[in-house]
Amino acid sequence: MPSKAGCGKIKYCMDTKIAVENERPPSIFQALVKGFNTIANHAYLLILPFLLDIFLWIGPNLSTSKTLNTFINLMEKSIQQQITQPGMTEQLSQFETIHPLLVEFANTFNLFGFLTTTPIGVPSLLSFQSVPENPFGMIQKIATTSMTEEFLYLVGLVVIGSFLGGIFFSEIGRKTHQNAEQQFFSFAKLGTDILWMVLINFSLWIMVILVLFPSMAIAVLANMINQTVGNIIYFVLLLVLFWVIIPLVFTPHGVIIQRQNPIKAILASIRLIRFYLPGTGFFILFSLLLYQGLNQLLWLQPKFSSFMLLGGIFGHAFICSGLLASSFIYYQDGIRWMNHNLKKFAQQSNQTSRPFQA
Repeated sequence: MPSKAGCGKIKYCMDTKIAVENERPPSIFQALVKGFNTIANHAYLLILPFLLDIFLWIGPNLSTSKTLNTFINLMEKSIQQQITQPGMTEQLSQFETIHPLLVEFANTFNLFGFLTTTPIGVPSLLSFQSVPENPFGMIQKIATTSMTEEFLYLVGLVVIGSFLGGIFFSEIGRKTHQNAEQQFFSFAKLGTDILWMVLINFSLWIMVILVLFPSMAIAVLANMINQTVGNIIYFVLLLVLFWVIIPLVFTPHGVIIQRQNPIKAILASIRLIRFYLPGTGFFILFSLLLYQGLNQLLWLQPKFSSFMLLGGIFGHAFICSGLLASSFIYYQDGIRWMNHNLKKFAQQSNQTSRPFQA
């Protein structure tokens, strides 16, 4: 009599698709509402951008007109000396067209504008704007005397601007933290945030100096030889710059919210943007368009000599602070949603990797 073979249950999943249980993805609208509500409930967060623009509006100008005008004159002489070469007549004509604009820029350029540092800094409506006068009359100018002095001023202003930017980012991050226990104020946390923000700023500036400036110089030389080739190089550079910078947008958020070091924060930012590119890309694009659109269409409409500009300065401070607060909220929602889905994906992957269950 043949023996009976014991058979266990065979469980096999024919569908290779893994159904991931999703939470709701981060909502741009909800992030904006919560972000602006946070600023409205903590109005002191407006102080730094508001006071910086007031200083740039009615304070003195740190003028580099001597150095810039010397550089403009050297450019003009260089073109005139090469006037016999093919194509230089056209370049001289173009230079003479923009010469008045260059002189105006040289005479109104304010080195104090570098108190607004990029990418981490206190946003400003009037940084690098030509402000010839204010409601109290003409602007007082402090003239620099040498390029060495200007370089030292520049470094000092960038350090101060990065320091203020660290305070600005840290405080907004603290007030938007979704863990109530992390909203308490600590000088140790603030100092750590400021240190990381300054280091991130300077690291990015060093990268720009070492990579972007030589690339732009090559593009300028190529444009002088062949305008079409120069335009192509310009376009490629902008594309590469966009491709590199956009994934790093949430780096400060990881440092401040998750207490990560910059390397881990960069990796988390890249992962979030790649995981949910349409949503994060649209949030970044919408924020930039709203910020720049209101600057050009509304906040900068009053004359510099009118007290109405005070309303534009306040409006700008509220909008930029609200958008930054919204980005911190969007980041936290996005990280939570991404981690939830990755965890579910890993769990269901482990289940489907064992098709036979006896």
